[in-house]
Amino acid sequence: MTTTLRSLSDADRTVLRAVMDRLVPPIDELPGAGAMGLVPQVEAMTGRHASFHRALIGLLDDLAAEDFAALPGAAQDAAIGAFEKAQPAIFNALLELVYLAYYADERVHRRIGWRTGPLQPRGFELPPFDEETNTAVSCFVGLSNSGQPVNGVEYNGEGYYSFVATPGNLYLESPIVWR
Repeated sequence: MTTTLRSLSDADRTVLRAVMDRLVPPIDELPGAGAMGLVPQVEAMTGRHASFHRALIGLLDDLAAEDFAALPGAAQDAAIGAFEKAQPAIFNALLELVYLAYYADERVHRRIGWRTGPLQPRGFELPPFDEETNTAVSCFVGLSNSGQPVNGVEYNGEGYYSFVATPGNLYLESPIVWR
């Protein structure tokens, strides 16, 4: 079944920006999620995930687009709260969508002390080689080109690697071991 995605109007984006600011308000020097300019990221995710699109459209259809953004904060909170009470599953999907956009932003990473960027080459600290037990350990965790998790460990020179194999996957139809 093909679902036609509704494009957002400028009025929809104004409401979304206001809702995002109420769900994730400013803290210290960091603006709210809407004021951070994350509406395009949210809109892009709704284009890739039908459940997020349905949640966003459900919210926008429920709130009066012309009036919502002009309401005082307490009235906006009441309208969002009423939507949450009436449509908890849709509200939770919308909240997840906003959180995904917010916590993917490097400004948020800096604010909460997350290290941004790839884990490697910095990676995690590994114990040094233990000459007494002749034990060397190295490990990695990552994603394959298809987005599937892969991991591996090397213990005393023997490699143990695993890939999530999926039927019909041309590249990972069965586990692969590299040495």
